[in-house]
Amino acid sequence: MGKFLKLEFVKENVEPVKIKGKSDVMPISSGFEHFTAYLSSDLITCFVECEEIPGDGTSINDDDFSECLETGTALYLSEEGIKVIDDLCDRFYSDMGIVNNTSCLSGVNLVLVTNSIDNIIKQLNGNDGK
Repeated sequence: MGKFLKLEFVKENVEPVKIKGKSDVMPISSGFEHFTAYLSSDLITCFVECEEIPGDGTSINDDDFSECLETGTALYLSEEGIKVIDDLCDRFYSDMGIVNNTSCLSGVNLVLVTNSIDNIIKQLNGNDGK
């Protein structure tokens, strides 16, 4: 069994907003925040450090996204890792009826975390990542 890594994910805060003149309610982004989750290293196939991660243009808060994740690490996931991350995202977004979200796409073998490569390697070597 692999070690559990303390990882800092970025979650988009989405609020249901009623559109003026319509009866529909749409999920609207209200910014981003960090959340911590522990993930088994067995679920990760490799990781790559990223810098200057841009927003993707789909959110009015892309500047917020760039500020909270200027540098980070892209984790490539095993098949089981994909299922775990999908379940994690589903728990955050299921009550809002969002299947795919800019900060967490369903079925993708890649997820971004704010941890540095050094932090992850220290955790793998038995350090607490500090």
